[in-house]
Amino acid sequence: MPIPKKGLHDIRFRHAPGATPLPVHSMYMRISCIEMEKSRRTIERRAAQRRIAAVDSRVADLEREKARLYAAIDNEAPQAGDIRGSFRIRY
Repeated sequence: MPIPKKGLHDIRFRHAPGATPLPVHSMYMRISCIEMEKSRRTIERRAAQRRIAAVDSRVADLEREKARLYAAIDNEAPQAGDIRGSFRIRY
């Protein structure tokens, strides 16, 4: 007697719709796993927010330094009419 061939419809799924529900202790275990992951993600999120705040602070420092340097350039640049001490070549 040959072995009957089985198809896709013969495969049983554990969590298929209409299958028996999970035992209560498994549901509580799943809830605890979800809570632990939530806690880890919250810690990860806080660390990322601290890093973002540090980067934002540094960018603000750089902008202030750039503005200070531009102000120094404007104060020390010769004015358009002030060419008495400039180098001239006479032909």
